[in-house]
Amino acid sequence: SRINLVDNVREAVFMSREEAGRRFIEQQGGGDAYEGIDASTFRDRFIVTLEDNSKMNETVAQIRQIQGEQASNISRVTPETHNPKILAVRMTSCILR
Repeated sequence: SRINLVDNVREAVFMSREEAGRRFIEQQGGGDAYEGIDASTFRDRFIVTLEDNSKMNETVAQIRQIQGEQASNISRVTPETHNPKILAVRMTSCILR
């Protein structure tokens, strides 16, 4: 994706909403509490690994800029709690593939 061209991005990997759902359930330990959750609950996303997380705000701004008029397709950019060098860029629709 074009996200890989942004300075400070080591890697950006697409993750479908289905995979995001599976991953969430696994991270929560699975179980009956998560039965019935379907993929529409989640958003397609890119998992973005940064070179330097002290430049996170600049990098997020650059990711938003590469979309230009389509910036509204990014619904949220958040650091992953288990690794602050990883951002989850959630999409309302996937246009950067």
